[in-house]
Formats: sequence, structure tokens, C-alpha cells
Amino acid sequence: MTTQTTLFQQKQQSFLALQIVEEEFGTEMKKVLQGIIEIQPFCTLNKLNTHLKLKEDWKDYQIKEYLVLLLKNNLIKSEKYQSDIKPEYNDQIIYQPNFTQIFGFLRHIYYLNYIKNLFGREAFLIIEYIINNQCANYQECSQVIFEEQNGNVQEEQLQYYFLKLIKENYLTRQKNWENIQDDSEKENEFGDDDEMEEEIKDQKENKKQKNKAQPLKNSPKKKLKKEDNTNQNQNLAQQVSKLIESIQGAQNQQNQQLSQEQLQNFIGSNFFGAQGNVNNGGNNNNNQLSLKEQIQNDFYLLKDPKDGTYNNYYLNHRKFIHDLRTKEICTVIEGKVGITHRYIVQAMLDHSQKLGRAQDFVKSERLTLRQIMEILPSELRNIKENEIKKDLDQLKLDGVHFVDVEYIQSQPHYYVNVKKIIKAIQFRHIAKIIERKYDLKTARIFRILKQYKCLDENTVTELSLLTPEQVRSCLQILTKDGFISYDSASEKDKPQPLIQAYTFNKIDVKNKISLFNLKVKLQNAYNINKEIEESENKLERVNEWKKILKMIKTLEIAILELDSALIYKYNCKKLEEQVNLEDCVKRCENKAEEECENPDNQDLCRKNFEQINKCVNKKLQYSNDDFEKQSSNVDNCIEDQGHIGIINYNKCIDKCIDIADPEELLQFQHQALKDDDEYQKLLKSWEQILENEELNSKILKNFLEQFGEESLLDQIPTEEKKKQQKYDL
Repeated sequence: MTTQTTLFQQKQQSFLALQIVEEEFGTEMKKVLQGIIEIQPFCTLNKLNTHLKLKEDWKDYQIKEYLVLLLKNNLIKSEKYQSDIKPEYNDQIIYQPNFTQIFGFLRHIYYLNYIKNLFGREAFLIIEYIINNQCANYQECSQVIFEEQNGNVQEEQLQYYFLKLIKENYLTRQKNWENIQDDSEKENEFGDDDEMEEEIKDQKENKKQKNKAQPLKNSPKKKLKKEDNTNQNQNLAQQVSKLIESIQGAQNQQNQQLSQEQLQNFIGSNFFGAQGNVNNGGNNNNNQLSLKEQIQNDFYLLKDPKDGTYNNYYLNHRKFIHDLRTKEICTVIEGKVGITHRYIVQAMLDHSQKLGRAQDFVKSERLTLRQIMEILPSELRNIKENEIKKDLDQLKLDGVHFVDVEYIQSQPHYYVNVKKIIKAIQFRHIAKIIERKYDLKTARIFRILKQYKCLDENTVTELSLLTPEQVRSCLQILTKDGFISYDSASEKDKPQPLIQAYTFNKIDVKNKISLFNLKVKLQNAYNINKEIEESENKLERVNEWKKILKMIKTLEIAILELDSALIYKYNCKKLEEQVNLEDCVKRCENKAEEECENPDNQDLCRKNFEQINKCVNKKLQYSNDDFEKQSSNVDNCIEDQGHIGIINYNKCIDKCIDIADPEELLQFQHQALKDDDEYQKLLKSWEQILENEELNSKILKNFLEQFGEESLLDQIPTEEKKKQQKYDL
């Protein structure tokens, strides 16, 4: 089952990635990416050309153009293959999908809301433009924003917030040279390209002179030459290090931020929607002058003073992930321990935000008590060292172990255990979903089994303080839905088992976690959509609606497919069929199609059409009784003549459209298919509706006018068209 689970996750991952690329970049880009995924793990340009030409009528230059666009947007990765496993692919470029970058599009809506709440509307517009274009400079960004906002944004405000985002490390400059080893630790640094190129040329010339005449081994000439080369290399390394240090020093001197008084006065008097005190008289002019001077001093970050070109910047995803993750962790700590503990953990995490990739960041930097006192915010500087130590001990003794300690040279060093905290947050998230789906008693039993891993029924009854009947029913529900598993051990020739225990199943719960995360993201998207509807700015509402509706549609499709596949996986396991998951799905689809084609079942299919639609339209309420009856077991659903599972939903619609009365069908769709997904299904079945001669054109016209699809009215068959069709036949 582990191999099937891995294949299932890869399939769902690829499906979601293709949906995102299609909605963001178009169908052609999706087809190229789909070809790269299908040819994995060794996808070369020749293989991709032959694979795509079998499906599409494309030429070589068209495929190369789409491939360049995918590489430019960092949707795929390329590397030269060198290995003994497949020597025939050596020195060839291999293409692989970059799922991390593709799934980052789902996080962009959170980035925009976070920046808008933190800095305001101007910073929101800048980040939105850079997200849409992957990389941009100030000149391009300002021109587009001024045109879209019709002069509602001032140039000084835009320049200030662009520099603010650079200084706060939310934007990273695109470098022209790649001699810095770790970009994550040296953000927003740049050097002199000409000087670096000259030094590299000198180094190559020294190597050529060294290879011209090689003396004999162990000769004094060779020893002298080695010493000369080592001295040259040391001098060259010192020159490069001095160059980088001088660049860093010049940048750090000019990166001094505004004082608190200037910043508050400026924001209070000039900026849209910000908080602050408004000063009257000549103070505003002085503040604006100081702001202009500050922008002039930092203008080299926007425009290169040497060649006069504007610098390109892209999003620093590491900074966004750190801020959002730190905010979530600190919220949990504040609610469980206190606000002082929140500031301590936040200071330790901020001090360690450049330790590497977000996925590999499992613990913060180890700090002594004195070092922690130095990095605390100004509000906590007056607290004594003993009180901070007590707070750290309290965080260490907590059940989740927010903070751990290591002794280095007999001195305690504290660090935040990020991995444990994230796991605890995930488990609390699952427990809350179980509580909402079932009840508090079932969630309590799930928490007990998670803590003790494996328990028998009597022990669970004692720990949960419930009656044996309640515990038994809750355990049956959790076992049926795959949250826990049931094991028993018995002696030979004895039917009564010796031990009956319930265990916490990590593999099945991991699949549930991916489904729950998608559902929570969808719920957040619904909340954001509600906020957009309540906003007063019409222009902002229209621009944000387009993105949030795309996100909602993608998540709904992913949840539908993932939930359906989990149901089929459970049925295969229940029937003890060791078959591939895809084969099981195809088998069930073929059975459903045969049942729909059976003339005895056509009336039942039409009656259940409305019931299936209502079941699917419930979205997140997949735990209701109707859904359990219809899709808990696919084979039983097929035997009930018409209760088709979710995966067969589209096929059932196509079959029922041919059977149902057109007026009744359109009236039902007029009321029920207001959701975006259901409306798309109507458009897909458009050709079948047009072929029906009993169609009531008045109902159809009203329906299309309401949805804003008047362009489809020309396709309605008139009497002349029907006569022409009969004549052609």
C-alpha cells in the first residue's frame, strides 16, 4: 500500500500542477508541461519533440518557445546529466517540473493580503505586479501602476514603498554574476562586474602559464613555482574578499532607515489608509524634504549609477514564508503560554531566518541566555535575566516543547524546535476537523490514541471517561474512515483473540492531511472572497476577483479528485483487492457507464441526477449522511441503479442530459448551477443540448442572459437551421 500511496500522491500532485499552469499561462504551456511529466525521469528535447508531435501539430520552434517560457517562469528545471546509471544520456540536458514554484501560485493570495495589511495599498500593487511578471524593475512597475490607477498614486509614495520592500528583504535583486556562494545569506548585494571579470581572466592566464612548462617531480623549480602560485591565489582571494566587504560596507551605510518620528509624521500626513498623527504647518514640508533626501540616497537600489539601467527584482519567498510561519507559531504560543513568551520566540526565529530553505529549517540557531537578552525587542529590555530564564524554562517544560536546550562546553544554549511545533499545529488542525465532523467525544479518543499510539478498548474507556458503548461507537467510526486501524492477536485453533487493540495509522492520516489542507485553503479563499465583495473600491474588487475565483476553482477540482480517489482506495482495501489504484478507478467508471446505458435504469438515473448535483454542491460538507450513502462503496452504489460516485459525475451528467426533459433540466440548472464549476459543466454539455429538438428557446435565452453569455444565443437552432439539417441528411 505504500507504493500505491506514493503513486497516488504523485498523480494528484501532477494533476494540481497542470491545473495551475493552465489557468495562469494557458493550454499550450500545460500540454508542454504534461509532456515533460509523462516522459520523466529522463526528458530531453528530442524526446519532448517526438512526444508532442504525436499529439499536437506543432513545429520545433514552437515547442522551443514554450519551453523557454517555462524556464523563464521557473516552472521547470534543467540540468546536464552526468551519471553511470544511464550513460547514454550523459552530457544531455534533462528537464524536470518544478512543483515548488508551481504550487507557490496558491500562496500568492496570502502574500498580497499580508503586504497590504503590513504596508498599505502601494506596496500591495508593487508585489502584485512582480508576482504577475516574475521579475520587474521600478520603471516598468511604476508605468503600469500609474496607468491602471489613473493618477491616484503619487510617484514619491511608490518609490518609498519600493525601497521599503527592498530594505525589508521582501524583494531580492537579480544578480548579473554568480560568484556568491549562498544567496539566501547575502540578499540585495551586488558587485562590480568588470573588476570581477578582470580578476577571473588573470586567474585563467596564470593557470595557462603554469601548464606551459611542467618541471620534474620533486625539483626545486617546481617547489618555488608552487609557492608563487599559492601566494598569487592568496592575494587574489584577499582582493575579492576586500571588494565584497567594501560593497557591503557602502550598502549598509546607505541602508539606514528613517527615524521613527519622520516615518510616523510622513505616514500620518501623506499615505492612504495608514495610521499616524497629522502635523500642520511647515513640519510637513520638512518631513517631505527629508523623505526626498532619503529616496535620493537610496536611489542606487532602483537605478544603477554606472550604466543608468534600472535594477530587476523578484520575490524573496523565503522571507514571506518565514513571516507567515512565525506569525502562526507565535499565535499558538501566545494563546497557550503568554505574550512575553511570544516575543522571546519571535526574536529567536527572526535571528535565525537565514539558516537555509524553509523546508529544511527544523530548529533555530542555538543562543545563550545573554545572546537572547541582546536580540529581544526594546519593550523587554528592562526585564531581568532571571525572569527571561523562567520563561524559557516554561517553554521547555511545556507539552509541545516549544524550546529545547543543549549544553555546549557546560553552558546552556536554547533553540526553538520548529519541526515539533509545526507537527503539533498540524495535529491540532486534524483534531479540530474531526471534532467538527463528528463530535467532541470522537476527537478526544483520537487525541488519546495519537498520544499512546496503541491501546485496547478497555484502556481507551478508562482514559476518555466515557461509557463502553460510546467508546465502541467512536472507535468504529474512526476505523471506518481510516483515521485509526484495528489489530488483533489470537492463539491457534481458538476463535477468541487474546489481544484487540486500536492503533494510530500514520500513512492514512497523512493522506487525510493533504485533503484537509486543501479544504482549509479553500475555506480561507471563500472568506477572502467575502471580504472582496464587501470592499467599497470597485476597481480593486474587479482585479482581485479574477485571481480569487481561479484559486477557488483550482482548489475545488483538486479536493473533488482527491476525496474521490481516497474513497476508491478505501473500497479496494476493504474488498482485499491488491490492485493498482488507477485500475480500480477505471473498473468502477466502466461499471457506472454500463449501468447508465442500461435502458431499465434510465428513469432512475434521471431522478437521481438532482440528488447527485446537490451532494456535489455541498463542497466541504462531505461528511453528511447522503454523501456516505452515495459514495462510501462504489459497487453498492452501482447496484442501487443510479447512485453514481463522484468520479463518474461528469459521465452521469452526459447520460442524463439525453434522457431528461429539456425544460425540466434547464429550470433545475437555472436554480442549482450557480457555482462556477457547475456552470462550466453546462457549457461542456452545450452541444448535446443544442441537438435536442424539444428545447424551449425562451427558457434558454433567459438562462444565458442571466449568466452573461449572450454570444451563445446565435448558436440556438432556428427553424431554418433545422430544415437545412434535415435536407443535408
